[in-house]
Amino acid sequence: MNIVDFRQLHSELIAEYQLVEEKLRFIYLYLDKYGFNLGLEFVEYWDSLNKELLDLIDKVREKRNFWCHQCYLKIAFRRNGESKLKDLEERMNSDMDDAKKLVLDLIGVIDRVEKYFGKK
Repeated sequence: MNIVDFRQLHSELIAEYQLVEEKLRFIYLYLDKYGFNLGLEFVEYWDSLNKELLDLIDKVREKRNFWCHQCYLKIAFRRNGESKLKDLEERMNSDMDDAKKLVLDLIGVIDRVEKYFGKK
């Protein structure tokens, strides 16, 4: 992998993280629209906002912070930049999979939020 390929893949990963942020923002705005009490009622109603999903959100948050704030530092001061890019490529592909899974999970949450509040 060269630096141009790295930047392309990095851009695609950041775009995926932006989708995650947009989905989380949508869920928050939807809950906020109906007020705090009704939002709590939904959370109590839908207790399948399970630990797995919350753990995945936290894991993706940490990975997003790395790719947005630290990844270029991992390249900048290495004498052997190309081999380090290969290591980062593998990590980036794995992190992309997690981000895509989270986007799909959050779409499911949005569907449940819309169905729940559609009854109100």
